[in-house]
Amino acid sequence: MYFVEGVFIYLILIFTIALYSKVTKHSEQHNVCMFAFIVLSLFAGLSYDIGWDYLAYRDAIVYGDIERFEYFERVLMQWSQNMPQLFFLVNHTLIVGLTMWTINRYSSDKFLSILVFICFPFQFLFGLSTIRAAVVVSMIFFGYNYFLKERNQPIWFIAVVALGFFVHKASPIGLLFLLIHYLKIGRLGNLVILLLSFFTTFINIDLTGLAFLDEVGAFEGISDQLDYYADSDYGGGTMIHYCFFALSLIGILFYKRIANNKNATIYLTMITVGYFISMLFQGSATFSSRFSRIFYIFCILLIPEYLSLFPKNIRKISRGIVICILIALLLYQLSINNYTGYTPDRVSTYWPYRTVFQVI
Repeated sequence: MYFVEGVFIYLILIFTIALYSKVTKHSEQHNVCMFAFIVLSLFAGLSYDIGWDYLAYRDAIVYGDIERFEYFERVLMQWSQNMPQLFFLVNHTLIVGLTMWTINRYSSDKFLSILVFICFPFQFLFGLSTIRAAVVVSMIFFGYNYFLKERNQPIWFIAVVALGFFVHKASPIGLLFLLIHYLKIGRLGNLVILLLSFFTTFINIDLTGLAFLDEVGAFEGISDQLDYYADSDYGGGTMIHYCFFALSLIGILFYKRIANNKNATIYLTMITVGYFISMLFQGSATFSSRFSRIFYIFCILLIPEYLSLFPKNIRKISRGIVICILIALLLYQLSINNYTGYTPDRVSTYWPYRTVFQVI
């Protein structure tokens, strides 16, 4: 029963945005992103006990146990002590807002990108659970596209990464975007990176025991957090990473057909590097998901570009098939057994959906 309710509410969410997109004139499609921003921000920001960390964050705010969090999030928690839901509303507004702004400016199919954001692994649903990391992902997604790819202003992009460090300590891995951007990795480079990912099993990266970092003020507490993540077993399973492997492989196989599309080739490289990182840190599901998702978010822009691979006479049908696949992926994620509480018949942390007003 809970599963049916959960599926129903998420499908209604998609249907509402799809209906708005359908009745909106083509020349005004940018309004779809604004509508999706409002709907998704409120859906996530006003939810109660949705996602793995909701109650942990709420209790930390209520009881003042906030010293272990990064500076910006700690300040927000202090502001939210009399109204804990403010913490979730502000963070989800940033997550969805920065993502929708980027989709509106750079996507070749805005509705499809929004649907990818809602349905694809490590996107909207994962942001409901790993809130601080999701804010950083959205910041770097915006920062790369606007400051680095469009304006070629690396200093401003580095500034975004630096600000992200005070939201979640996974942010510095975003500096790899500078290397990827200026190296201009082609088909062979993507193939080599993808093949190398299969040999990462023989590499054992140990991110524990970095206590010396605590002596640097800005890095205080980072070793404890890395130890915590290394010991934890939360994150996306290997099966979910196969979705991104498939995206990378498709791009490599049909590279000649997308080679003239500079956007598609750079997004492809992001996905390939993300998959490599996920395999590199596969010993810790948490590290694997936290680090790779910073690159995986580019699937939001890549999948619409892949539609250009299809002949124009079947592109509409192909788009419909892609939409069906995306919805199937959403249903799969909602069915995964990731709930560790005591509610009978509840399997997923993402349903049943409740708002904070239902428990006040």
